[in-house]
Amino acid sequence: VRLDESEVKSADLNEGIESTLALLQNQTQAGSIEVIRCFDETLPRLLCRPAEINQVLMNLLQNAIDAIGGPGSITITTSHGPEQVSIAIRDTGIGLKPEKLDNLFDFSFSSDHSRVKLGMGLPISHQIIVQHRGELRVDSTPGEGSTFTVVLPKQMAVKGG
Repeated sequence: VRLDESEVKSADLNEGIESTLALLQNQTQAGSIEVIRCFDETLPRLLCRPAEINQVLMNLLQNAIDAIGGPGSITITTSHGPEQVSIAIRDTGIGLKPEKLDNLFDFSFSSDHSRVKLGMGLPISHQIIVQHRGELRVDSTPGEGSTFTVVLPKQMAVKGG
């Protein structure tokens, strides 16, 4: 199943992660970032909009790379239980201050030296996961890194997008 189409279909999430990592390979290599895969090989296929899930993976992995900003590691863990599947992306980056966590999924502006950016990646990712009847969770410690976890129900009715 190709993960670049927007229709609802059955998808292999481990395959989607690998496709996204292939697109980001130059950045991880240039930054000396080790990618550690802890994939559940028994992860069931999931009925979803693969292109949208792939967009979420791209946003989360790009943010992890940016948060590390040099040598470090990203650990990607997939797992499933009776009712849900999950993808956890843990980085060894700068982490987030507790006061940033409350508004993390709101659209915001940020300054990056000479330019102003509109922060849309996390709000859009959150919206996509909610449309898939799932959750996007974050756990972060300043100076130690962050873990973003996508939790999706195994049986889902995907809302219109």
